[in-house]
Parts: sequence; structure tokens; C-alpha cells
Amino acid sequence: MRKFIISSCLALSCVSVGAQASMVSLDSESAVASTVIQSGLELAQNETIYEDVRMMSGTDGNVSRIGKVAAGEYELTLTDFVFPAMFDELKVALTTATNIVSIISLESGITSWSEVVELAANESYYLSVFGTTASPSSYGLYGIKLAQYSPVPLPASALLLLSGLFAWGVSSAKRKRAL
Repeated sequence: MRKFIISSCLALSCVSVGAQASMVSLDSESAVASTVIQSGLELAQNETIYEDVRMMSGTDGNVSRIGKVAAGEYELTLTDFVFPAMFDELKVALTTATNIVSIISLESGITSWSEVVELAANESYYLSVFGTTASPSSYGLYGIKLAQYSPVPLPASALLLLSGLFAWGVSSAKRKRAL
């Protein structure tokens, strides 16, 4: 019976760690598309509510309405794909109609930056992008992603793994003393 309990604890901890690792890899491999993915105020964990990929030339900018979101922490990511060329300047501002929530600026060779922001419920949000390429005839490709932010709770699974290892060590120590 003890072996069953110990092996069950170890199996559960391994499954827990594996499931959380796969959640991270699935989120990081998600496809980038030019679409708004908001269907309402209830969002699943790590759900992307906005992502966009656009090409611009010269000095250009645009504003996209995100709309209302559920209250919570969100991760805003701006990426310069350095295709066909790197932007001289690339910025994104996350705002309401009257307040700036966050500004990300990619300069000096930085190609991607993420920032965690706190958003309130029942407030409309907007993403404003401004970019400058090397010349009016050159192009740059950028991407923006706004997704719910919830760090992977690895400490909980680590405690489960450690408790399984502790139980296994205690039973093996008792077995050695019995011999």
C-alpha cells in the first residue's frame, strides 16, 4: 500500500509539472494573425485578446480599438521582425480615451519587449502604433500581442514533487533499517 501511495504522489507531481510545461510551450508557439479575438468579458487563462501583424513604410502610425476587457493583468508585447529591414523607431501605446496605460519603445537594436499591465473592467482600450523606417521607400514588419498574464504556478507542483520524494525517502530508510 505504501508503494502505491508513493508512486501515486510521484506520478501526480510529474504529470502536474508536465502539464504546466506544455501550457507554456503551447502559449509560446501560438500563431500570429491580424485579428481581434475578443468574444466577451470572460476570458480563459492566458487567452489572447488582440494580436496584429502589419507592415509599414516611412513614418506611419495607426490606432486599433480593443474594446472592453475583463479586469486583470495583461502582457503587452511589441516585436520588430526585422523584415525586410529593422525600424529606426517603433512604439506602441496602450491607452483609454483619456489616460495612457503603457508605452513600449523599441530602440537601439531591441527587437522585442513585453510589459505586464493592469487593466480595469468596463473601460475601452486602444493600441496606437508609431513607426519610422530608414527611408520612405523601405518597409518594416511588426507584431503586437495583448494576452492575459498569469505566471505558471510551478512552486505548487514543486512542493508536490518534493513531498513525493520525501515519502519515498522515508519508506526506503525504513526498509533499510528493517533489513
